[in-house]
Amino acid sequence: MASTRTDPNVLRRERDAARPDLRALFADATDKASHDRRIHDAVRLHHHTLQEVGDHIGLHFSTISVIAKRVAEEQARSKIKA
Repeated sequence: MASTRTDPNVLRRERDAARPDLRALFADATDKASHDRRIHDAVRLHHHTLQEVGDHIGLHFSTISVIAKRVAEEQARSKIKA
């Protein structure tokens, strides 16, 4: 996976304008694993806040954080094995 760092000279509102809507992001999540990957992608790749994602799917922001971290760790472990 490429680095998710963003250019510090780009304003947040400009960066966020191109990110996908949460409804579109979670539209085809059918099982728990895909749902968890979508949470990770929304937070870590598309820079949605934990609160935004939590409000959208009805979970507390700290739960969103735990899920995103777990998925990131699983991805890191699978890259090490490969």
